[in-house]
Amino acid sequence: MSAHPTLTTFDNNISLLGSTAAKLLIDAMHGLPHHGVSMIECPMHVCESTDAARHTPLRGSGWFTGLEDG
Repeated sequence: MSAHPTLTTFDNNISLLGSTAAKLLIDAMHGLPHHGVSMIECPMHVCESTDAARHTPLRGSGWFTGLEDG
């Protein structure tokens, strides 16, 4: 099932988040704790829901006049 318009989402970068957490945990277990905040990039995937230029007509949606007819 897909949404229309397609929804803008964030990639939570779970693989990098998990490997970073594991590295920090292993370092701490070896007496080398990290302090502060670690930042993981979570890129945004812009889709139709936030970028009007990406909108595609959906038959019967009324998005553009006349689409319903044909």
